[in-house]
Amino acid sequence: VSLLNYPLPVVDLGPDTAICLGNTLPITVANVFPTYNWSTGAISQTISTSASGTFAVTVIDGNACTNRDTIVVTVDTLPIPILPGIVNKCPGSPVVLNPGAGWPTYSWSTGSINQLIITNAVGPYSVTVTDGQGCVGTASTNVVDNTRPLGFGVTAPANFFCAGTDITLDAGTGPNIAAYYWSNGVSTQTNVVNASGLYHVTVTDINGCEWSDSFQVNEQPIP
Repeated sequence: VSLLNYPLPVVDLGPDTAICLGNTLPITVANVFPTYNWSTGAISQTISTSASGTFAVTVIDGNACTNRDTIVVTVDTLPIPILPGIVNKCPGSPVVLNPGAGWPTYSWSTGSINQLIITNAVGPYSVTVTDGQGCVGTASTNVVDNTRPLGFGVTAPANFFCAGTDITLDAGTGPNIAAYYWSNGVSTQTNVVNASGLYHVTVTDINGCEWSDSFQVNEQPIP
């Protein structure tokens, strides 16, 4: 009686691998065999997964010889760049957009490939980042100019005052006004003056933007 020594069937699922969240990975036995028995219960040559796990297959060749291989699949979470939904900036001033550090690749809607961009222009901006596994994440924002604070503007009872008296200039008030700076050193909402001249006031809003207004008053001599 002669005994035949058949070689084991060759089955190789490849190295352990990672996939991006939301992607599907096909796992295939390269060689064709009569029988495939997967740990998932499948009996096909190829299976697919979008989940992490250890996947094993046992194959049986035409000589009833068996062999087995496994592969570990890991699902990577997508990178999450962070941009605020709206970025308020002072008119005429630049703003820096930075989605965060730590990714090999950045791609902005402006064409920039830097981590951060500096812009003076209002409008929508988006960025796509790619991590070391090739997984991508996106974020977007809209850059807008701050508007002049509601209620700001110098008013007075008149644009003149009689000699020996004074007049009160009022820069206005509103929830977005944080500070007042008058050209004559006053730092309050109102400014009582008794000299002719052009009075200039700058206010700083709650976003750090500065806004200016002026008012001319003249002294009227006593008749």
